[in-house]
Order: sequence, then C-alpha cells, then structure tokens
Amino acid sequence: MDGSGLDTNSPPGHTSQPNGFMWLNTGDGSFGGGADPDPPGQLADITFNLGGASFVDSFRVWNYNELNNFNDRSIQTLTISTAASASGPFTPLINASNSTTTFTFAQAPGTSGYTGQLFTFSTPFIAAFVRFDIKSNYDAAGTDHGFVGLAEIQFYGSAVPEPSVWVLLGTGLLAVVLWRRSRRAGA
Repeated sequence: MDGSGLDTNSPPGHTSQPNGFMWLNTGDGSFGGGADPDPPGQLADITFNLGGASFVDSFRVWNYNELNNFNDRSIQTLTISTAASASGPFTPLINASNSTTTFTFAQAPGTSGYTGQLFTFSTPFIAAFVRFDIKSNYDAAGTDHGFVGLAEIQFYGSAVPEPSVWVLLGTGLLAVVLWRRSRRAGA
C-alpha cells in the first residue's frame, strides 16, 4: 500500500486511528455500497501490483487496526495467489505450516505502535501480482456487515532481471572467453 499511518521504527508501527490510512471493503452493501460483489464464502479480494516480476521471500502485513472494537474487521483467513499478469491465471500458494492454501493473519490489537506480522517463505515465489482472497474476519458474532480491511502491507524481495539483462551478461561472458582463447592462441 503506501506507507500511510506507519511510524519510522524498525519494524514500523501503525496508528490505531484510520483517518484514511487503511483499506476497507464495502461489506455487505447495507451502508449504501450496493450489493456485495463477492461470491459466497468470500468477504473480499484485493490484488497488489508489484510493479514487475519479483522474487518475493517475505511480506509484513498490518491487519485492520482501529480502536473501539472495529479491529474485528481484521482479516482472519485467506488464500494468497500469484500471477504474472493482472488477468491471471492466479495460482494459490501453499502454506507450509498446514499444507493447505489457507493462511491466517493475527488480529490487530487496536492500539498504536502495532508492528504487524511477518510471513517468510523458505523458497521465494516469483510474481508480478499477488491477490488476497479473504474468507473470514474476526467478527465472530457476524454483526459488522462483512467489513474486512488492511492497514498496510510490505512485500520484500528483489526484481527478476529482464531477459535482456541475461542476454547482455551471456554475451559479455562469451566475449571474455573468446578474448582469453585468442590471447592463449597468440601466445
């Protein structure tokens, strides 16, 4: 997202006052948002554009972190999928801790200074787009109209080199090998 609401600590903490600092879905539409566009069994989905193909080895998520018991809007369970393009196909990641495609985020505390939750992958995945298909929130009573949100997310990793970079590297190495051979032949 955009770093809004984060402080400069390492890892940064997040404010508990939303003031436009958090993403929140439209819920079930009962507050003027229209009909819920999500299929049954899904509260919402959000897709992140990584700005190009990247090796992602971890991410930190700050769940919805609002005071006054609104932190029940925190994402609880979800599927995380990756794709090379916005149109897909999206492939679900396997959660190594339970060998399923279901991930669980910890509920935000509803306090300032919240440092989020770090997810680390033993094998980095390659993606240009990451989608969260959100299945549940922490509203056990079901009284919050299906609202679910996030405060912030940061993906960590490195860009995948463009094919042209590999061609240049290969051409450079070939030139060095040929140059060394020609020097040996001339010696």
